[in-house]
Order: sequence, then C-alpha cells, then structure tokens
Amino acid sequence: MSKTGTNQKTITLPKDFQEFAEERVREGKNASVDEVARGAFQELKLRALRDALNEGLAELDAGLVEESTVEELMAEIDAAAGLIP
Repeated sequence: MSKTGTNQKTITLPKDFQEFAEERVREGKNASVDEVARGAFQELKLRALRDALNEGLAELDAGLVEESTVEELMAEIDAAAGLIP
C-alpha cells in the first residue's frame, strides 16, 4: 500500500476482486474500480456501526449500561467502527 495524496492510498486487489470490480464497471453499475472499492469499504463501515449500535441496545435491554457522556459513547462507536487509528 502506498500513499498517493494526503488522505489517499493505493492498494492492490486480489485478482478475483479486481475482476469483480471491473465487471461491475463494464455493466455500468459503477463508474470506476475505485468507486467499487469505496462502496465496499463504506458497507463494512456501516456494518461495524450497526453492530456497535445493536450491541449497545442489547446491553441497554439487559440493564448492563453504565452512564456515559455523548462524547464517550461516540468515541466507543468510532473505535468499534475502526475510525480511530
């Protein structure tokens, strides 16, 4: 992985992923391979956020929740979603 800009990195996809992404572009489902990759990462990020929310709701239902500030809760969600390095 190499940096191409301030917030961008270049990654090499496995052959099957590259072929899948190129097929989506050929079919007109995405404008570029980069767009396919960004979409996949966005889906993973959303899944992590949903999982963290569901975990928190389950803990709330079970009476296992400690008092927290909004800032503390957001930091926990960001960490669970991999948004904090």
